[in-house]
Amino acid sequence: MANISTSRAQILGTIGKDMETKYTPNGAMIGTFAIAVSKYEKGKDNRTVWYSVKVFGKQAENLQDKIKKGLQCFVDGELDVPEWETNGVKNRKVEIIASEVKVEYKKTEDTGNSNQGGQQDDPDSLPF
Repeated sequence: MANISTSRAQILGTIGKDMETKYTPNGAMIGTFAIAVSKYEKGKDNRTVWYSVKVFGKQAENLQDKIKKGLQCFVDGELDVPEWETNGVKNRKVEIIASEVKVEYKKTEDTGNSNQGGQQDDPDSLPF
């Protein structure tokens, strides 16, 4: 039997800036954004960890107008650690390649209720 392993992450945090997009040579969209997850413990310094998230294709297209700075966001995906070299210095970072993204359900003053996530209509079924 072949050895198969995977590493997954589920995070719930705050989007740090609107999603940035670019395209592959064949026209598929790639979206990237960052999520901050803060840990608060009584009597200790607060700690915030930033996670880089990537989405691809139709998922990126569906989320491009919904990933907005300051909204809460749940991400489930596989961890990836790309490596590159700049001026002889090896670099790497941890990214989450998202398989599921859900953005905060938010009320707006103009229209009453609006779904910011685009993937879910029922606010009671959100994980937060």
